[in-house]
Amino acid sequence: MTSLHNALRRRIPHYLLSLCVACLATTIGVVVWELAGDESFLTGSAPWLHIRHAHGFSYAHMPSLQNKTAVVTGASSGLGLAVARGLADAGCTVITTARTFDKCAKTTKTVGSGTCVAMELLELKSVYRAARVVKEMAPSGIDFLVLNAGIMMPPLSISEDGLEAQFQTNHLGHFVLVNEVLPLLNEGARVVAVSSVAHRFSSQDELWTAEKLNDRQTYNKLRWYGWSKLCNILFSRELHRRYDVHAVAVHPGAVRGNLLRFVPAPWFVVRAFERLFYWDAATAALTVLRPLVDSTIEPGSYLVPVARPHVSSDRAADAELGVRLWSASEVLVADIRHANGNYSDVMYSS
Repeated sequence: MTSLHNALRRRIPHYLLSLCVACLATTIGVVVWELAGDESFLTGSAPWLHIRHAHGFSYAHMPSLQNKTAVVTGASSGLGLAVARGLADAGCTVITTARTFDKCAKTTKTVGSGTCVAMELLELKSVYRAARVVKEMAPSGIDFLVLNAGIMMPPLSISEDGLEAQFQTNHLGHFVLVNEVLPLLNEGARVVAVSSVAHRFSSQDELWTAEKLNDRQTYNKLRWYGWSKLCNILFSRELHRRYDVHAVAVHPGAVRGNLLRFVPAPWFVVRAFERLFYWDAATAALTVLRPLVDSTIEPGSYLVPVARPHVSSDRAADAELGVRLWSASEVLVADIRHANGNYSDVMYSS
């Protein structure tokens, strides 16, 4: 008991400090929002930043999605799981992805409809393999594709393919998946890329190469995360420009889930903070669901909570930057494939 008491006495100040920092950050956020007014880029990011606005969409607006097929990545928990359940409840056949077979089993049971494919975005071979399975599972094509899987602000880590983890997970893996299933997209199909308000805080450098992405001297968790989220918006708009696919990007707000697993604070502080200040996943999912089913949402749009069209940053609207991103992504993928025997053992030929 004495040792436990001493351990708690040593740790409690750290916990309290973490909680105080979180509360201070929240207070600053409220003040910034109040000063900025309705046009603040933070609008809707958390429930207390939404009090002036009505929800732009509700589950009552969901049409019947019978005979429709959706693919939702990163659906084992949080936002992705809520989106998958929202689609399934409307009658849609939902193919989800999760990082492991164990998570897939739990996801399928929770969603209650469709199937799950194991896909590790940190390994492009796994993405190609998953794309092949999706093609076999969706013989009638895909109507909705939600690019949700992601990680946020981990310590610098390098993927199996030699790239910084946030960029590969949040952008490049999805880039490969979309290009692989592109022929499966039915006429009028919708693609939604889950981005973030953090795209406004991205690195000002263009992180096109492994050397820049993996540089330990310059790596900044927030800037690199912001860069990957900027890529989500640029990619969705370039996808529409190149292939006339109805693609949009959304900022779902701060959502309860696993994204904060890399934050250096005790788990119960993180959970308490989420409970107080974050959107529940079911509400956050509305911002993703609306552009999937609402014909008034134009391709290239950017939505914020709850399900409201808003403006992205000027940089996210830079079409030339989107072209450069696409070209650089193709080069990175080609280099990875070349280094791994072109994945001839998993590539699908239709």
